[in-house]
Amino acid sequence: MYKRFIFTDKINASHFSLFKDMKKIIPLIILFSFQFVFSQESNQVSFDWIDTGYSINENVSLNIPFFRNDIFNYNDSKKTIKYSKNFPVSGFVDEKSLKISDLIYEEIAIERFTNLDIAKIPININAIIENSIARNLNYAHLEISPIIKQDGVYKRVKSFSYSFSYDYSNKINQNRSANAVSSSVLKSGVWKRFYVEKSGVYRISKSFLSEMGFDVNVNPQTIKVFGNGGRMIPLNNSVSYPVDLTENAIEFVGEQDGVFNDQDYILFYAEGLDNYNSESDTHGNLYSDRSYYYVTSSASNGKRITPFIEPVQAP
Repeated sequence: MYKRFIFTDKINASHFSLFKDMKKIIPLIILFSFQFVFSQESNQVSFDWIDTGYSINENVSLNIPFFRNDIFNYNDSKKTIKYSKNFPVSGFVDEKSLKISDLIYEEIAIERFTNLDIAKIPININAIIENSIARNLNYAHLEISPIIKQDGVYKRVKSFSYSFSYDYSNKINQNRSANAVSSSVLKSGVWKRFYVEKSGVYRISKSFLSEMGFDVNVNPQTIKVFGNGGRMIPLNNSVSYPVDLTENAIEFVGEQDGVFNDQDYILFYAEGLDNYNSESDTHGNLYSDRSYYYVTSSASNGKRITPFIEPVQAP
């Protein structure tokens, strides 16, 4: 009886110790399970295809199939189409974690669509997901080829599901605001804004600035023009791009006397929206129709175009 009592007591003590350990382990299991569940996202996409022709404007239409959901991307030079979707996400996406499922196709008589290059239609949808950061917020870019060719048959996607997970170990996500603007030039002073549409040299007169409400009763040598031009922000975050307004070098005719006279004026080169962009293969800005510039004055002198020194001719 005595030995049985000791044996039973040891078993109970072991169970009690295991129970205490489980009380510590269970919350960890729940925590990791919670993180696993909420570190993944999934969604479904359906296509509403239209075969009546794609109208760019009232005068131009293309003989291509298109759809009405999210972003329909047609490349005129390559004559290809893409499904493209940008959406906000809660962290840095693991770009290798993208999974496509529940793909449903329908056959298509692609030969009737004369504005598509049949030779460039892929054999699979080539799905990719990429990260981007805008205004210190995380976004994901999902892209697929919605028309494929398999075994000599052309098919287009009717619907599909996708899922992805987050990469919480990625330092880019943790330090995404490292290059954010900490002290913008716009934080002080009085600023007036104007815009251009075409690239070229522009003339700014005293009356133009006065009509904008700009105080022209200042030393003209302190007037400054800021702006980054009308080019699109690079798709790749690793490409250098100004995080704040950049001061432009200007030529101020008549500023030497320190008075902004009626006949004085500013000359400067403004970059409009008509510049070629290799990433989008277009000569226009897809997201804006105006290129804005800002004018201000301060205690210090503004940036001016320096005279070009001609090289000395060799004897």
